[in-house]
Amino acid sequence: MLNPYREDISKLRVTSPFGMRNVNANGVGDIHKGIDFVSDGDKTLVAIGDGGIITSTMVTDPNNSTSEWGNYVRLDLDSGWRVYYCHLRERLVTVGQRVRKGDVIGVEGSTGYSSGSHLHFEIRPAGASTEAVNAADFIGILNVIGNVTPIITEPPQDAEYEKFKRLMVHYLTETAADETVSEWAVDARKWAMDNGISDGTMPQRFIKREELWAMFERFEKILFKGGILIMNMIEQIENNFMYHAPKEGQPEIYQKIRDKAKEFAYLINELVPDSREKSLAMTKLEEVVMWANAGIARQ
Repeated sequence: MLNPYREDISKLRVTSPFGMRNVNANGVGDIHKGIDFVSDGDKTLVAIGDGGIITSTMVTDPNNSTSEWGNYVRLDLDSGWRVYYCHLRERLVTVGQRVRKGDVIGVEGSTGYSSGSHLHFEIRPAGASTEAVNAADFIGILNVIGNVTPIITEPPQDAEYEKFKRLMVHYLTETAADETVSEWAVDARKWAMDNGISDGTMPQRFIKREELWAMFERFEKILFKGGILIMNMIEQIENNFMYHAPKEGQPEIYQKIRDKAKEFAYLINELVPDSREKSLAMTKLEEVVMWANAGIARQ
């Protein structure tokens, strides 16, 4: 589940769930567009995901539609969802600030239209001005009054995972009639067909172990046929691990590449905050220089 508090969920309670409430005998009530939480421990509130702070303000004007929230913060997640933390005692973020999941947002309080310390927690879709979704479903808890109870579900996946999953489903479920082949795989497909390893068609389902075994057996026969492929690999290994003495003009090219990379490294050091990402960028830059120089040396 996604926890808007720094405190463990064992000390959190839902005092007013999402949905209709205050229903009278005629069935008339109002819609509570968020969830009200109370923490019996640490009342520090945290970001439920990475995003940017859009609003951090104390509303006192009764003509403002958000005046009932009092002290509140709006966090727009990178996924587009809008998250509202309302009735805060303290706001500990500023407009324009970037936050990561778990960063402190503020402190539970009782500002605005409130009868006691609590957090009004609300989720709205991107672009929506007043419509809200069931925040309980969004963060993965039961939408009931009482101790917070997580719902055991498949954990949310990030966008890259979902993209990968869609691609895998596509490639593993396409019918054999779909002969579309990516440009980068055209030569490999032809080689596999010419050598009897594959018929080149898309699988209609997941490949069985028996089919993989058969493909490996065919590949092994091709691999040792005449020893040609083995010799090619030996030549490649020899070339890859051979010392290539610099040819005329190559040292100057190496230096040009290193000088430009060094300029870029200083730019990264100046503009990028100290972080894991910055360290990774420096490492990748070093790899770029190494592979560029290796490519020149093997010519």
